[in-house]
Amino acid sequence: LALKARKAGFIIVIVTNQSGIARKYYSEQDFAELSSWLENQFWKKGIKIHQTLHCPHHPKFSYRCSCRKPRVGMITKAVNRFNIDLKRSIMVGDSLSDVRCAQIAKIPTRVYLNPNLSKLNGKLIKPLHKPYFHAQNLKNILPLI
Repeated sequence: LALKARKAGFIIVIVTNQSGIARKYYSEQDFAELSSWLENQFWKKGIKIHQTLHCPHHPKFSYRCSCRKPRVGMITKAVNRFNIDLKRSIMVGDSLSDVRCAQIAKIPTRVYLNPNLSKLNGKLIKPLHKPYFHAQNLKNILPLI
């Protein structure tokens, strides 16, 4: 995955909802330390995370915002910062709100990463009007790159 990502010249941006900050489960600093550790783990595998964007909000504990997925605020920020072409992008997420966010942002390749749905692995799923791929792990998305 690392070699293929490097050869393809991917810009990798993590966009994550972190309502635990609004709920006071952990602090912005705690999240920053975790993000730094995670980015370092990817770096050790030869994968550069260009930025980690997070939404610390939750409508019940802080306020409604434009960055909380499935809204596209974090995607817009990444597009503006890195000049990303969404039509050539891939969104990988572990929740259906991530898939919905990709749909709203018009990201054509959407991957729902869920190790518990093994019978769907590598299949294109078409619920309603939101097609997405299902993958059990990151290695399963290699054919999409």
